[in-house]
Amino acid sequence: MQVRYYNGQQAKGHPAQAFVEGARLRLYYNNGYSGFAQQYWELSKASRPEFGLHQPILIYTDGDRREQIEFENIAAFNAFMAQVPSHLPVQRKGFYRSSYLSSGYKLGLLGLGLLACLAGIYFLLLPGLVTLATAAVPRSTEVSLGKKLAQGYLGREKTDVKLTRLADDFYSELGIESGYDVEVTVTESSEVNAFALPGGTIVVTKAIIQQMDRPEQLAALLGHEAGHVELRHSLRSIIRSVGTYALVSVVIGDISGLSAVLLENANAINGLSYSRDAEREADQFSIDFMKKEGLNIAGMAQLMEILQKQEKDSQSSLPAFLSTHPLTDERI
Repeated sequence: MQVRYYNGQQAKGHPAQAFVEGARLRLYYNNGYSGFAQQYWELSKASRPEFGLHQPILIYTDGDRREQIEFENIAAFNAFMAQVPSHLPVQRKGFYRSSYLSSGYKLGLLGLGLLACLAGIYFLLLPGLVTLATAAVPRSTEVSLGKKLAQGYLGREKTDVKLTRLADDFYSELGIESGYDVEVTVTESSEVNAFALPGGTIVVTKAIIQQMDRPEQLAALLGHEAGHVELRHSLRSIIRSVGTYALVSVVIGDISGLSAVLLENANAINGLSYSRDAEREADQFSIDFMKKEGLNIAGMAQLMEILQKQEKDSQSSLPAFLSTHPLTDERI
């Protein structure tokens, strides 16, 4: 019978064949050094593990020897046990039965159940707590956080100065109403990507602009990212990523502490991701402004088609934009 044999001297197990020969077990295996070798166990000294009786394992202890064999599954283990003489101690412990649980195992399951309940309660409350935390952050803190993030990110990227000036001027001419001073920066990154930082910085890569052939496509993209800024989606995403401390700060009313932890963790935040609800809201924000300004809203559909084509062409991995902006058929 095929097993994995652990000789007690090496961490790595050896594939082996196990043969029951009366009151002995013979193990035939490749030791990795001199070739195939044999080892014998007195089955009277073999036992099931004290904890984890549900596992298909036998342990052998004889003086300094402490070895183990592991079966492929419970069925294989039970088939092996059927060959062991009935008078031996290891046999009298019985075959595996899924209904049998040791008290320690039961306590473990109880603990896991309790943790699962607490986790469930936490995640049920999480969206509401994140909303409270986002609303509690002063706009001045949000702007400072965004500037710190922008400084860290753009310090590692090469900026296309000419395209940045053109894109920023283009954004200004769109007439998007916002409570933030929005600035657009174009990097020379080869990734098809665009994202908004808290407080008003929109980063667009040269690669995504090169995929466009009409101005309304860029207008749709910038309107979408402006929506993330105006609706504070980026800040919300960061608060969610910072974790429990930020949420506890809101519950106890420590807004200064929340501001401090956000600023301290700014450089550790590697990316933003948005929910599908946030994506729909940003899409609608962009469409609303385009309608108001008399722009062709087909630019939004064309943008989604560009991104969908990028997703298909990339094959091995999602484009950076799609990894943070979920693309769904309903958006197209």
